Amino acid sequence: MQSENFRYLGGIISTHEGSEADVKKRIDAARGIFQMLHKIWKSKEIHKFTKLRAYEVLVLSVILYNTET
Repeated sequence: MQSENFRYLGGIISTHEGSEADVKKRIDAARGIFQMLHKIWKSKEIHKFTKLRAYEVLVLSVILYNTET
């Protein structure tokens, strides 16, 4: 029996949806992290450069992790 969806190196491979399921999973995970950091985004005491670095390290890394698969 063949599976229509399976995980390979942390990514979701689907015979019907292609890469859409994996992209949706990554965007949802990054959205969750972005929302958890709302106090940082609203803080006036943290510089924009620091916020940008936090975004690159914490949010973008989740979206881009293992995308080569």
